[in-house]
Amino acid sequence: MRILSICTVVKFVVRRRHFNYYPSLFVKDAKYYKSRNPPDLTQCASKLWMGTNISLKMFLAANYGVETFSHAANRLLNRCVTHAGGPLGGRLVRAYEYAEQFHMFTHDHFCFNPFEEFDERMETVIFYINNIHRVDNTEVRKLIQQRYPQILDIKGKKSPEIRVIEYDPEIKKKIGGVEFTFTKALMKPFQKEG
Repeated sequence: MRILSICTVVKFVVRRRHFNYYPSLFVKDAKYYKSRNPPDLTQCASKLWMGTNISLKMFLAANYGVETFSHAANRLLNRCVTHAGGPLGGRLVRAYEYAEQFHMFTHDHFCFNPFEEFDERMETVIFYINNIHRVDNTEVRKLIQQRYPQILDIKGKKSPEIRVIEYDPEIKKKIGGVEFTFTKALMKPFQKEG
């Protein structure tokens, strides 16, 4: 399977085989690579980074119809999500910073010292992946409207600053020959009732 850049891909169709990606699968893979003998920490860090981004992107797509296309856009919108996190907020802020460190680690731009930090930070990132959907989405919407009012008013046009577009989950798109769709069943855990 060809590796694509991280995006809100939930269902891949590649050579007539289907791959459903849930954030929990990335957590499972990260734990698998960590438990190997010897541990494959690069793959573990990569899975943690991808799981963090997929869970953030699914949260944004499910609640606001927003799809991000860059690391900078994720970072900007993550600030709104984590600062509206209430009692979870501080831990979520730290967890996203750690996820970015794992991303840098996969590209040899960061080293954990002492190395025990890897395990501690891994648990914090897993907490982010498992709990981002608990953030109050009305507070997130208020923060997004205050800080970046252009995001929720784009109506399908690209924003050159942060490259965010309004996303219609019913439309199938093709990127590099790979078709992806959102299914409502996969998005359900990320949508808030009411």
